[in-house]
Amino acid sequence: MPKLVLFLVGIANMVMLSAQQRVVASSDPREANNQQEQLKKQDLLRDQRNFEKNSLERNAESLNKQLSGLPAKISYGGIYPSFSNNYPILSFTPIALSHTTPWALPFSAIKIIDARYATDKVGFIPVSNTVQKKGLSIIGLQINNSVVNWLQEALAYKNIQLDSNSNRQLVIVIRKFWFSNQVNKIYSASNPELLTSLDYQFDLYSSKDIGYYPQKIISGNLIEPYGKGEVYAQLTDSLYHRLKIAIQSQDYASREIEQNWQSPIDFNDYYNNLIRNATHFEKTSKGLYASYNDFLNNRPVSDSVEFIFKYNNYDRAQLYACQISAFKEGLHIPSIESWGYYDGSSIYLNVGRGFFIRLLKSKSDYIFYFLKNIKEERIHKDQLETIRIAESDYLLLKDYQKAFALTYRLNLDTGKLQ
Repeated sequence: MPKLVLFLVGIANMVMLSAQQRVVASSDPREANNQQEQLKKQDLLRDQRNFEKNSLERNAESLNKQLSGLPAKISYGGIYPSFSNNYPILSFTPIALSHTTPWALPFSAIKIIDARYATDKVGFIPVSNTVQKKGLSIIGLQINNSVVNWLQEALAYKNIQLDSNSNRQLVIVIRKFWFSNQVNKIYSASNPELLTSLDYQFDLYSSKDIGYYPQKIISGNLIEPYGKGEVYAQLTDSLYHRLKIAIQSQDYASREIEQNWQSPIDFNDYYNNLIRNATHFEKTSKGLYASYNDFLNNRPVSDSVEFIFKYNNYDRAQLYACQISAFKEGLHIPSIESWGYYDGSSIYLNVGRGFFIRLLKSKSDYIFYFLKNIKEERIHKDQLETIRIAESDYLLLKDYQKAFALTYRLNLDTGKLQ
């Protein structure tokens, strides 16, 4: 497996003499003492910086050792860790595709816009038990440092021939690009068939006449077995071919009519209004929400909530799920069909007739990684049968935790886990 290298922004080494080695020249004893004190403070600061630098280097070495248990095939062009909210994000490079016949487009240029609400990653990878034992259970995934970078390189690599005389540009807006994990079979240690899906959406526009013409929405979901991590390159490759066919086959001129024209202001406002992140909900009221749309519009159906059951992790230090009773002006409000509960910080998502799992805020996302904490002996069988995590039934998913730690996030477009 290639050696993993962690690049750290370290503190520059500074050449300093110790306070004892310096000569303080001053005719005023008080001034000399003040200078001496300043030199001692500088020495203390130097020692503190050296300690922090050494700590960073030790942490880097430790992380590299932990990540050595990851599937080698995920790397291709190398895995590059960076830190985001205390968990690393690994960047993978897809398989370089062989050259194909150049294809022509009736555009003078291609513009790519990333309109996803979170651009720092494209998913969370399954973390093996080997890595978990070394203290790492959440690892984010990125592609070629960014989706925009990947798409720019892919389009250029495929020898697209543009028309320098054209008065139009192709605009590709990235709306979705997310890898998630699911299962549809009972776990088998000999063949743990974990599935990985890629949820994608690209909005195509042609730009001319100082405006934009909507052309086509390319969206879908690709699924392949996770295998040993090679799935990310496979799905990315498949997506590129779908995108290429859609771009080539579109009749752009037929959509460039007056009633379809959008001004730059309308175009920007549309996508700006779609983008939201975890900070969007900081002023949202506490309470039970019947739907995700109600949550987005701050319309709780309750004014108070009481816990019926609290589910804690193994050391009982953190709440990971609950069942609640909600009230409005003293009257009981049914919660088993509701979307979720918000306590002012965490979202509790209803994943099974009143079983609310806790999602923790992490940068621009709300994430769930407590799957291993669910204690079946504390949850009624009928309740367990209703729990669904993202696209998987819990009763099918539960045994996969023997091989992997899985992390999910709340899709802020749909209000569902992915």
